Amino acid sequence: MSDLKAQWHFPVNDGGMEYGYNNASTEHFKEDPIGKLVRETIQNSLDAKQSEEPVHVEIRAGTIDPDQIGGGALRQHLVKAREHTRHRGQMEGVKAYKRALKLLDRRTLPTLAIIDRNTTGLVEENWRSLLYEEGVPAKGREGVSGGSFGIGKNAPFNATDLSTVIYGTRFTGPEGRVERMMGRAQLVSHHCPHDPEKTLQHIGFFGHGPREPLEGPDIPSSFRLAHPGTGLWIIGFTQDPDKWPTAAIRATVDSFFCAIHQRKLVVHIQAETGRDESVIAHDTIEKYLSRWTSSDKTWHYHRAILEEPIGFAQASEPGMLGRFSVHLNQEEGAPRRVAYVNRRGMLITDTKERNRSNPFHPGRGHGGWPDFAAVVMAMDDETDREIRRMENPAHDLIAVDRLPENQQPGMRKAMRAVSDEIKILIEQAIREKDLDGLSNLQELADMFPDLDPNQEGNRALNTRVVEPKAPNPDIKQDPTGGDEDEVVTQREDETGDEEPMLPDGNGKGGNSTNGNSGSDITTTHPERVSVPSRSIGRMQILRTGPQQLALALHPGVNPDATVYFTVQPSGEERLPEKSTDIESINQIHSKDVKAELVDDGTIAVTFLSEKRETVLLTVNLSPDTPYIGYGFRERPAPQTDKPASSAGNPDDQAQTGRDE
Repeated sequence: MSDLKAQWHFPVNDGGMEYGYNNASTEHFKEDPIGKLVRETIQNSLDAKQSEEPVHVEIRAGTIDPDQIGGGALRQHLVKAREHTRHRGQMEGVKAYKRALKLLDRRTLPTLAIIDRNTTGLVEENWRSLLYEEGVPAKGREGVSGGSFGIGKNAPFNATDLSTVIYGTRFTGPEGRVERMMGRAQLVSHHCPHDPEKTLQHIGFFGHGPREPLEGPDIPSSFRLAHPGTGLWIIGFTQDPDKWPTAAIRATVDSFFCAIHQRKLVVHIQAETGRDESVIAHDTIEKYLSRWTSSDKTWHYHRAILEEPIGFAQASEPGMLGRFSVHLNQEEGAPRRVAYVNRRGMLITDTKERNRSNPFHPGRGHGGWPDFAAVVMAMDDETDREIRRMENPAHDLIAVDRLPENQQPGMRKAMRAVSDEIKILIEQAIREKDLDGLSNLQELADMFPDLDPNQEGNRALNTRVVEPKAPNPDIKQDPTGGDEDEVVTQREDETGDEEPMLPDGNGKGGNSTNGNSGSDITTTHPERVSVPSRSIGRMQILRTGPQQLALALHPGVNPDATVYFTVQPSGEERLPEKSTDIESINQIHSKDVKAELVDDGTIAVTFLSEKRETVLLTVNLSPDTPYIGYGFRERPAPQTDKPASSAGNPDDQAQTGRDE
């Protein structure tokens, strides 16, 4: 453009530091460049939210004329940058600048535009922080701090083959509308194209001067905004249009599912001009979540925040931290994780490393919980700011160790108290769900018509619904001494922590919780036969007399044709090391089922047809059996080649199920 008023300005180094091709500021964002780009730019937009209406972020691919960014002048600096990297032996840089020079030979340059609206725009302090400062966080809207480190601005430079980004903004100032535009190129220190004796700094600016942006009508039309907000244009964006939109959608959903649900954010993604636009909003997010399986973590986190909080956690010492809301999803397949989402609605961390990256994780004591997904959010801005002080530059972990040393003990104690409160809330919710699954006496009596719940002596009988679990995996202790256990298992990220305290029958009533429960952690045994997971979905156990139990066995998913189990003492007199002595099977109340007592005290239930319906049994106990609660353990098929004397040894048998 002959009337272009902007020029490229690389300040003279004048004896300062020289920078090579490897830029530490961009290293944080090299892995998953599209995902990190989406996280950083949308986070900045949410920080600048203007009103109660949602922030809209448009991410669109297109092209621009090289002349609109001073392509001819930029080429001269790229040539010198290539010479510098070749002289220093940085061949990766040589190749990168060769690609950049080839891009400038094109008639148009591929560009990715990211433009927001319903934001404050880049007012004075934020414009200066974005363009001219490094490591200085931008100032956020009232009550919410901006980026903690001020280096998120470097994320776009990992998505450009031209090392160039154009920034624009529009807002209303004291004197009316303000429009600004400036470019920034991050190269290496290099010799001046017009004066080889001068060395230039590695960052250059496209404008009237190094600190003089284009304003108003001087801005090329491609970079003028039609509404208040902020725009950035990543020049030299060469990502595959068939792949990057999926990565951007996934990053948007994974990182901002909460902001989208709360109607704080709408994201528009378009792969290139003419293609259909993807709009991720409150009423469409489930459509995008459904692209992935129901075992996906984000699916379950989103399901959690659809529910009201199960409670609120707070450190016992006032003043250190405020309250946190806790949302819970207990659907099967949930990732068994606790995720922290900040006040803008962005997921920060959901790891299981309590000491290293997620102090909200409950630590030991949750390994026996059923599947769950918890989402924790700070209830006030001050608490959110305290947590943000512990975030890393990429905003994907929280660690107390990032605070000044003298502040760590107090914060570590406060975070441990919050984590313990979260653990208690989740345990209580699991307890309530477990109680909801309990059968009352009448329900089981309906299954066994010959049992009269109104008969004298039957009113106080205890019935429990006992949920099974697969064999516990081996546990390798964390060599660092942290809270986490690394577990070897077929299901990703399953832990082997000890069982939580769950409701337990004690022989004193239908819904008593005055007892202990848990299951022993099994370890590798050379003679042990693996047991199919969830062959028994659940079991209801009713003491119908001093020497009789009624059992209702509900098959699990894809059970074997024959299921083996033993009845275990439980309740206050829990005796996990032995099985209850069953003398005989008195009655079988189900059709197409055979039940027999194996010589080691194991009950074998065989399905004689393809149907896998509830099995109803009545069994006789030995006369000396104490009157306590009962649970069960699923067993492997007996090994016929083993001596009969060892068949009843519990150490030689795989164990599943949960004592009750």
